[in-house]
This record gives sequence, structure tokens and C-alpha cells, in this order.
Amino acid sequence: MDNNKEQFILSEFLISKDEIDSLILSEICNPAVFQLNPLNAVFWGDKQKNERFLGTIFGLSEALLKANEHRRKYLSFEKQKIEEVYNGAKQSSGTANMGFNPIELTTEIDGFFVQIKSGLDQLARSLNPLFGFRFDAWHKAKNPKSRMEESGFGILSSLENNLPKNKKDKSERLLELLRSNIGWLSYLVFLRDNPVHRGGAKNITQIIFERGKGVVIPQRIMHGEGKIEDVGPFLTRTIYEVIGFFSGFLLLSMELAGAGLVLLKTQNGYGWGIPNNPDKANN
Repeated sequence: MDNNKEQFILSEFLISKDEIDSLILSEICNPAVFQLNPLNAVFWGDKQKNERFLGTIFGLSEALLKANEHRRKYLSFEKQKIEEVYNGAKQSSGTANMGFNPIELTTEIDGFFVQIKSGLDQLARSLNPLFGFRFDAWHKAKNPKSRMEESGFGILSSLENNLPKNKKDKSERLLELLRSNIGWLSYLVFLRDNPVHRGGAKNITQIIFERGKGVVIPQRIMHGEGKIEDVGPFLTRTIYEVIGFFSGFLLLSMELAGAGLVLLKTQNGYGWGIPNNPDKANN
């Protein structure tokens, strides 16, 4: 797969529709595919590994773009449904509050979390050509400290125990990024599992018309411990946080797998630099 063909494929399918789409392309797709030249800087000319890696980058970028599309549709449908609920409830008789659970909103919520998990699966697979793993998904495993199954803990354990020594010695930043994010990533996967496995997202409320106040309350997500958040802002906050994690994890993985160089970010994007202490660089 040559660079011109890669660029054509990406420009054909990965098209930005808003600021978040642009962030996905600028922080994940473009650095990994074009700016950092993985064929030479990471894979030492191994075209097969490079193509496998680029395939996962395309897959995870597409999954995040789809998640953001679900977010956009949710916000659009939510605005319509709130107006419909308000107009309908004002014309009805009665004194009780009224609850509505439009299928359009549920569909977009479910789709959002499904695509986030799909992106995580692709992120796990990106480690295969980089380090020789055989991940097929973002595996969960039991954390001995919490005694709970956590999403991504299987990935963390494999990185901690199975990296070559010359990579393991330089892996702490990547491992710490994963350790510090496993908790909320597990929560997102839990939200994905609820509707997909017929449990229903029971911690997401209906749209409520409060007749006494004459107002419509949008869907809210009950995070636990008294934390409540409107679903629309939650989806927006989550996609930004997911992009930040994916970008950091991917770039640190490439740096660790690379030829002893360090990642640099400039006004024009990402590039490679020589470490201050080359003797400590990866071999």
C-alpha cells in the first residue's frame, strides 16, 4: 500500500463534518499514517506489518467518527423530541409528570458506546504489528487489587509481562497511561454491555415533562454516588476524553516500538526527534 493510495483511501472515507471529527483526524489518523512514517521509523521497511498497522488505524478512526456521528444525531433528535414532548404535554390534561423514552435517542446512545468499544478493540489490535502480540479485542481481566474484572486489564498485564526487555525498560509512560484510564474505560464498556446484552441502560432516565413547572427535563445519566449529568453533554465530554486517550496510547506505543527516536509535536503536527540521552534510547 503506497502513500498516495493511503491518502486517497483516507480522504475518500474519513471526512470531517465538525470540530470533533477534525480532532480525530489530526490527533490520531494523520500522525500515525502520514506524519510519523511508520513504514521506516517503526517497522524498518516491513510492508506487511505496516499495512496491518495502518488497517487498525483506519478502523479505530472510523469507529470514533461513527461514535461522533451518533453523538450528533442524538443531539439533533433530542432537540426535536424535547419540543415534541413540550407541545404534546401542554395540550394534554392531567396533573402528573409524564415520561418519554424515544427509541431514536436510545438507538444513538447504544450506537455511541458500541463504536467506542469497537475503537478500543482496534486499538488493542494495533499492538500486534508493533510488538508481536495476538490481541483480537480490548480484553478485560480480573485485577487482583480490586478483585474486579476491568476492561483493558488483560492488555495491561500482557504489556507488563510480555514486552521484550529493551522495550519493557522504556514502557512506563505507556503503562501508566493505561493504568490511570482503566477505571473510566471499564465504565464505558459497562454502558455498552447494558443495552447490547438486553439489560437496558437503566442508569439513563427518560425525558420528563414536569407539569408543575411546565418544563421538559432531558435524559440524564446517573453515574452513581449522587453524580448526575445530562446525556448530551456526557456524550460530548466522553468523545473528547476518548480521543485524548486513544491519541496518547497510540503515539506512546509507536514511540516505544520505534527506532530509538522520541516523538515531538510542532505547529505542523508530529515528528521524530533525537533523545537528549541517545544511550538510553530503545535499541
